[in-house]
Amino acid sequence: MSVLESTLQKLSEVEIKKGDANFSEYTELVLEKIREMNEKKTRGRVAKAKDVDPDRVKRPSPASWMFRDENRAKIIAEHFDGQKTKGSEVAKKAKEVWDDMSEEDRKPWTDRHDEMWAAYKTANPGSGAKSSTPSSPFDVESPTDVEVPSEWNGPHEGKILYKTIPGHTSRGVGKFTTFAAAVEAANGLDTCGGITYDNKNGYQLRVGSDPNTPPSSTNGEVCWAKEGHVMKSPPKKARGGKKKVSGPTDEEMEKAQAAMFGADTDEESGGPTTEKVVTSDEGDGSESDSDSDGEEDDEEEEMVVIVWEYKGKEYLLDETSGDVYSYDDDQKKIGKKTEKGKLKLTKK
Repeated sequence: MSVLESTLQKLSEVEIKKGDANFSEYTELVLEKIREMNEKKTRGRVAKAKDVDPDRVKRPSPASWMFRDENRAKIIAEHFDGQKTKGSEVAKKAKEVWDDMSEEDRKPWTDRHDEMWAAYKTANPGSGAKSSTPSSPFDVESPTDVEVPSEWNGPHEGKILYKTIPGHTSRGVGKFTTFAAAVEAANGLDTCGGITYDNKNGYQLRVGSDPNTPPSSTNGEVCWAKEGHVMKSPPKKARGGKKKVSGPTDEEMEKAQAAMFGADTDEESGGPTTEKVVTSDEGDGSESDSDSDGEEDDEEEEMVVIVWEYKGKEYLLDETSGDVYSYDDDQKKIGKKTEKGKLKLTKK
């Protein structure tokens, strides 16, 4: 009986003593359902176990694991003074010992592994790890005798160029069997700085044009670079999301000014401007109020504006700040007068 069944059974007995028969019936139904589910799981496990052939040829362990398992006691005695040791520590030390062994010393376990692997593949022809070898042959020409164009430099043996080109990584697009085909594709891309070769992937297009030594050179790496190439990173894909809404650009403002005042708003004004002085008191503007509120007049700054004519239209101009206002009832600030005498509209 499971823990859940036992708990429900005890709970049911308590409720029966209290006289709650309904709860007892409900508990019995739940227990029955649990038993049914457990029986189904058990039958499923038995059925799966029966499908497995106990005499099947099992996949062999790696040769280093065989060595570790057969020499566990010896490793503990020699490297851990025979003390009780964690399995992970024993495995780590066994790996170190295996790595230090010569091919001849490893031979008893590697040969046995090869025999067991052959037997396993014979018994299970469709199993095993997938080979990394391409399904179709990728025979590339040797980089030794390739003809390098005058606008290219190289070969740089034992060196590579970094960074693949997005969208140019597959065969026939970014990987080629001949140097000439790779050069032809590279010359058509301004984002391509050169070509890297290795005997596994052939001639590959690269963004970089500065030869670098790889961390480990085992595949016969060679590279060639375009002379005087300035590296250009390929454009990044735009990410999704809401587009940020911004105000009008300077170019849009210039177009708006051109529509209002003509196309030469950014050049020296071609026509004369006229100015009329207009005094505006902040407040209600009456002299009686000014006399009676002398202290307040001292605190409030009088703003003097002039009528400024620009491109045939009149505006109000505060010469102190350069602020320009519309010459109508609203008198809203619309921009500033520049040092060159132009009107620059304020972005909204």
